[in-house]
Amino acid sequence: MTMQQRRSMHKAILVLVMILAACFYIYPVFLMFVNSVKPFGEIVSDAIAFPTQMAWENYGYVIDKIDYFKLSANNVIITVTGIVAFSSVAAYILDRRKNRYSRIAYTIIITPMLIPFQTIMITLLKSMNVLHLSGSKLGLGVQYWGFGIPMATFIFPLLKSVTVTVIVLDAMAAYTFVGQMNTKWHYAMTAMVLAVVPSILIFIFLQKYIVDGVVAGAVKG
Repeated sequence: MTMQQRRSMHKAILVLVMILAACFYIYPVFLMFVNSVKPFGEIVSDAIAFPTQMAWENYGYVIDKIDYFKLSANNVIITVTGIVAFSSVAAYILDRRKNRYSRIAYTIIITPMLIPFQTIMITLLKSMNVLHLSGSKLGLGVQYWGFGIPMATFIFPLLKSVTVTVIVLDAMAAYTFVGQMNTKWHYAMTAMVLAVVPSILIFIFLQKYIVDGVVAGAVKG
C-alpha cells in the first residue's frame, strides 16, 4: 500500500468516526423533535418510536401558552440592549483607561464569574421577592444582566466575532420557559424545540464568527 493510499484510508476512517460521533450527539436532538409532535400517551408508551399521528397542535398550544413571540422579543432586549451594549461600552473604557479606579471597577464587574449560582440562588429569589421584581420584565433583566455582563465584559472589548458569540450564548441562556411545561412531556418537548431552534439557526449562519469569538476569548490577556 502506497503512502497516498494510507493517507486516503486514514482520512476515510477519520471521516467515518466523525460521522458516528455526530450521529451520537444529534440523536437526542432528533428524539426531541420527534417527541414534540407526539400526543402525551405516545411519549409515555414509547419515547423512541415515530409518532403514529402528528400532533402539530402542540406548537400552537405552547406558543399561545407562553406568549412565545413576546418572550423572544424580551430575550432580544435583555441580550442585545442590556448585556451586549453595556458590556461592550464598559470593556472599551476599562481597556483604554489603565488606572487604579478602572482596575477596581474591572475586578468588581468580573468577580461574580467566580461565584457558583447555587450559592446565591435562594438569596437571589428572596431579594427579588422583597424588591417586588419577581415575575416582572425588569426583574428578569436584572438577573440576566447580572449573570451575563461579567463574562461579556471579560471577553470584550469590541470584536465582531466576540459580540456574535456573546449574543448567541446569552440568548440561549435567556430561554427559561421550558420549566413551565415540566409535567406535560409533549408540551415540554415542543417548548425545548422552540427554545433551541433560534440558537441553532443563529449558529448555522454565524458559526464562523462564533468559533473566532471563542478562540479570541480563550487567548485574551
